Amino acid sequence: MSGFAPFNTNIERAIKNDADVLNYLAAFDGGLVETVNVEGKSGPETVYLVKEVRGNIQLYKFAIGPLEAGHSCSSPQFDVLIQVLQIVITYDSVTTGIVLEAFVNLPFLPTISLGKVSGSLKEGIVLKIGYKAILSGELSVKLKDGHAFLGYGFTVLGKTFGGEVKIF
Repeated sequence: MSGFAPFNTNIERAIKNDADVLNYLAAFDGGLVETVNVEGKSGPETVYLVKEVRGNIQLYKFAIGPLEAGHSCSSPQFDVLIQVLQIVITYDSVTTGIVLEAFVNLPFLPTISLGKVSGSLKEGIVLKIGYKAILSGELSVKLKDGHAFLGYGFTVLGKTFGGEVKIF
């Protein structure tokens, strides 16, 4: 996927009945980009949301700020959902600083924070995760061939998941 692109803003967004809610949410099912304007302190900003599905992984990319042709925002956020694990990655392209947070979403429980780590994308970062006897493993973000990759290996309720996802 190459960068963020604005979504058609000429769509009627008024929610008048249940069908309107479903029609509005249908835009996310096709991996489309949704753009909305929000008021910033220095004027209007644009929020971009992209959803990609790769096997059992859902990757959401958020960017806030004005975009110029061929450039992305300086601090986009990436949310990756793998089974019950939610991973949030924020990257600053100016400083190459990166933040990795992990959460577990279990039925009938609130979202539980598993930890947070920050560092440089050039050096890579690692976060060991665990929650009682339910979940254990490790997450990492590293630079490889000019792209950022999320590495994951974890076990949840006896089932093991592992792999690598290209983030950007």
